[in-house]
Amino acid sequence: MIKKISTGEWNPNNHFKHEIINVKDLTKCDNKGKTICLKSSYESKAIKILENDLNVAYYIYEPFDITYINSEEKERSYIPDFLAKHVDGSTLLIEVKPQRLMDRIRDNQLKQNSCEIYCNLKGWKYELWTEEQLNYI
Repeated sequence: MIKKISTGEWNPNNHFKHEIINVKDLTKCDNKGKTICLKSSYESKAIKILENDLNVAYYIYEPFDITYINSEEKERSYIPDFLAKHVDGSTLLIEVKPQRLMDRIRDNQLKQNSCEIYCNLKGWKYELWTEEQLNYI
């Protein structure tokens, strides 16, 4: 069943692995009419936050790949979770991840470093949203 995030009729704190969402049910998502498959309840909560943020003009789920070098010195590709364009014209790249995964998995830190460098080059802002940010944003 497709859950309507923008109406607030669901609880994003429920644990699940995947959720299929029809983009037509979202008002600010710019994924061009596609159905998206969220991988965590954290991503669901992030969408609710983005949908309700008056400063967000639109956002894109899994917008593009960023190349990084992993802990084994191999080139890998990584897809950040969200790209948000604000009404003031600024751009925010967002990764949503539990803090415990950031703390214990070295490659996640390397991905984050690559995103920060990429954003600095583009003049964008990068944010990591963990459970702390998702509960207080």
